[in-house]
Amino acid sequence: MHFLWTILCLCAAAIAHAAVPAIGETMPPLGEDVKWLKGDPVPAFQKGHVYVIDIWGTWCPPCLAELPHMKELANRYRSKATVIAIAVSPEAGIPPAEFVNKKGDLMPYVVAQDIGDRIDKRFDDGLGSLGAGGYPTLAIVDREGRLAFFRRGYPNPGFEESLAAIVAGKYDLKSAVAQYRRMHEVKRAAEPLLEQAASKDVNIVVEAVRKLVKLDPGLFALRAANVYSRLREAGKERANQWARELVDELLTGSDFRLAWPLATLAGSIAYVPNTMNRVRPDADATDFALALRAATRASEVAGNKDPWRVQTVAMIRFSSGDKAAGLTAMNRSVQLAEAANWGEEELSKLRSMRDQFQRQAN
Repeated sequence: MHFLWTILCLCAAAIAHAAVPAIGETMPPLGEDVKWLKGDPVPAFQKGHVYVIDIWGTWCPPCLAELPHMKELANRYRSKATVIAIAVSPEAGIPPAEFVNKKGDLMPYVVAQDIGDRIDKRFDDGLGSLGAGGYPTLAIVDREGRLAFFRRGYPNPGFEESLAAIVAGKYDLKSAVAQYRRMHEVKRAAEPLLEQAASKDVNIVVEAVRKLVKLDPGLFALRAANVYSRLREAGKERANQWARELVDELLTGSDFRLAWPLATLAGSIAYVPNTMNRVRPDADATDFALALRAATRASEVAGNKDPWRVQTVAMIRFSSGDKAAGLTAMNRSVQLAEAANWGEEELSKLRSMRDQFQRQAN
């Protein structure tokens, strides 16, 4: 599972350089903020041409799963759009130049490396996420040089449809700008609550986060899920009460952005923090039942088609002792990843886990 890279996704250190662009505004040139690794450099965005910016990392499982899709997209739009993949936090995984050289034709597009976290910072819009959260981050620059699309996470609902519309000159930029502004209005309204959510008093934190989630569940759900771990430090009973409130009341919508926070919550209930293979020493049947409810909701929000969410269900079922159901879910996770044409790195991890489940089940 990818809980370890969540820390990177949420805590990447960065220094300010270019101004943070907003949807509808002119995209600043990449200039000297990147080191070019492959393909013709794109120091500036040319009018009349479309650009796809893929912000990724060699340490990021969803980014590796995305590789075949980005290859297909680059080939499909070769004469109409330029794909630029920018590797961020290069020190956290395989050196990007080494990785790109190894992949060869699997990355038939322009590749660059972030310098001093400048690009990562450029796309930190203060919202935390306009999508499912984390990496990869996908952005589209239209023919007028404007940032027309920006969303984090993989899968990335709406990305391919938006790219097709932008290339065809049929994209509704006004609606995209209006949505972006609404999100920032929510954040401005949330600023006093965000200050309270940083309190050392956990009672103040819980009440503030509860109000934040009611403002915008998708935007603040991960913050709510992370409160569980803080509550668990003081005792399991209250932490589980908070988890039940999240699953039953606060995170019940169909927003795809809820999938990752709910899966994070499920993992926090069942496993030692920052692991997905060490069951909490005090976990009992009640904990696993609650974790399974959260994991099942996460999978449902993702349409039961996200291999990672199904994998979380599989792991919790298996850890709770229901090995047959866990193996069935794990097989489903692998099948979904294969059908989605995942990159070999992540496919091999799922297959390895499935084989491990099979051996233990036998």
